[in-house]
This record gives sequence, C-alpha cells and structure tokens, in this order.
Amino acid sequence: RVFVMKRREFSLSAASAVAATTLTLPVANTALAQARQFKEGKDFKRLDKPVAPDAPAGKTDVIEFFWYSCPHCNAFEPTLDAWVKAAPKDLSIRRVPVAFNASFVPQQKLYYALEGMGKLEALHAKVFRAIHVEKAKLTKDDEILAWVTQQGVDVAKFKEVYGSFGVSNQ
Repeated sequence: RVFVMKRREFSLSAASAVAATTLTLPVANTALAQARQFKEGKDFKRLDKPVAPDAPAGKTDVIEFFWYSCPHCNAFEPTLDAWVKAAPKDLSIRRVPVAFNASFVPQQKLYYALEGMGKLEALHAKVFRAIHVEKAKLTKDDEILAWVTQQGVDVAKFKEVYGSFGVSNQ
C-alpha cells in the first residue's frame, strides 16, 4: 500500500508537529533538568586530588580545547570570540589545541609557535579560514611553513620557535 500526501496536507501536518513540539519541549526539558540528580560514580568521578586552576586568584578558569581542522571548532570560533570580547573581567580564558594523535601535532605546534611569537591574535582566525574556507592543507610542517610565509611571518624566527623545546613539549 502506498500513501501519497499532497504538498498542502504535508505542510499543515509539518507545521502542526513543529508547533506542538515547540510548545511542549521547553516544559519537558525544564522538568527533566529539575528531575535529574547527578550521581557520583555514575555521572561523574570525584578527583582524589583536585586540580588547581591556572587562573590567578579571584578569577575563574575557562578553557577551550580545539583542533584547527575540526569543522565544529571552526563553526564555534566566531561565537566564542564574541563571547570572549564581552566576557566579565574575572574570567581567565585559555585556548588549548588538542593532539589526539600524531597527525594533530603540527597544528598544535603552529598554535604555540604563533603564541610564542606574539602573532596568535592576528593569525588564529586566519588558520581556521585557511583550512575550512580556502581548503589549505596545514597538516605537515612544510605546509605550515609555506602558509606562515604567505602571512608575512619571519620564517627563520618561526622555524626556531616551532622547533623549540618549549613548543614541542606543550
């Protein structure tokens, strides 16, 4: 048996479903949030030794973990940038590039090298743009060196910082 729905009937059904969902979800989500009790050992693990935040006294540590090639991180970056600019002064905001495997390491080193050279603010968003909009491959050392050269970065200084002990051991 085949059921065929006309466009108008489909549109009305879809609109009704959206309206019903829109009206009931906020109430359902509020009830679920209030009913949810997190259980130690099931929902979270208490650390034996609490981790001291890196934030100075009186500040709250906010850390963003990201990977330059991650499409979700790229999509989130403009929102985070706007939030950081409007964030209260009692926040200490840090970005930490992740390296879940060896292929992530060159981009992690790129971040720390730019930070060490004082170029991060000018080039951080440009790295995301190069990868996700311009489709540049920045996964290997030589690709990264070519890209920073195009950005007008002192390549000799960049190579020195990029290959340094401090950057390699972040």
